[in-house]
Amino acid sequence: MITGLQLRSFKGVQRGELALSRVTVLVGPNNSGKTTVLEALLLAHGLSQPIIGGLAAWELLSEARRTLGSAGLLHLLHKYSGRAAVLYEMRDGSRKAVLLRRAGASLEALYLAKAPGSVEELLELEPSAVAAGAREEYGPAPLGGGKAQFLKAFFFKHGMRERVLRELYGAWADVAAMGVTRRVAQRVSKACEEAYIDLLAEPFVGGAPALFAYREDGYRVRLGDLGDGVADMAAAMLAVEVVKPQLLLWDGVETFMHPRALQALALWFSELAARGVQVVVSTHSLDAALLVAELCEGASFVRLVLAKGALSATSYTAEDLEELRERGLDIRA
Repeated sequence: MITGLQLRSFKGVQRGELALSRVTVLVGPNNSGKTTVLEALLLAHGLSQPIIGGLAAWELLSEARRTLGSAGLLHLLHKYSGRAAVLYEMRDGSRKAVLLRRAGASLEALYLAKAPGSVEELLELEPSAVAAGAREEYGPAPLGGGKAQFLKAFFFKHGMRERVLRELYGAWADVAAMGVTRRVAQRVSKACEEAYIDLLAEPFVGGAPALFAYREDGYRVRLGDLGDGVADMAAAMLAVEVVKPQLLLWDGVETFMHPRALQALALWFSELAARGVQVVVSTHSLDAALLVAELCEGASFVRLVLAKGALSATSYTAEDLEELRERGLDIRA
């Protein structure tokens, strides 16, 4: 479990640090660093490592910021050049780090299982001088890699659903054999007016592949026809059951979610935390934050502000959140 994160020259953040708990909710205005924090945490998974199926972390990070024809990973460096350092403080007291630097049109990543000195010292290290590090290099496509990984993470946001479902569909026999489809169907039913007992992979009209929610009366509803929020929830829950990550990252957890769906998600986060999974999500929704506060014991809430490259983080407990609400104050403001 990651208990602390320090960033230097990473994306839009020149300097910043924050504490993390078993369940952490990131809040703040647009462009306050929420996604930046989630992407920094995703690096701990290892850029070469698949998040699910054939989708590697480097591909997700590259496509996430694609603008017209420009992709790649240089956006992880402050002002697209120089070096960046991400340091993780682990629950067992160890410190791990990722050092990034530009190498021409490529990005070089050095994974350090034992981070030496301070995070500032990391920026001065020469990759060749650190024998214990795993070195990776990425251009428009990976040029090589040491398969480094500190922990297994799964990242989700609206817009990833179709790719996640395609990866799951390709291994559906294994997914169904795990018995997870019924559990997920029961969970998403909490966000719906109708009860579903299973999720099925079957051909649609014309033989096109599709996933269906199977109702108690035998009627099938295509997953995408249940609405974006429920479909996103089902995709993420299925993926987590299959991948079994140690860390779940969800960017914009409230997107297309009715309060009833948010409640189902908060209950699920609580279940994951009880199983030892760390959960870090971002949201613009006060309803989402309050539901997590109510249903996830020990959850923390971190308000982020990014100004002139400095990332400031203020932590609140569930009790703090309730007190602010009673006073008419909004943690997101």
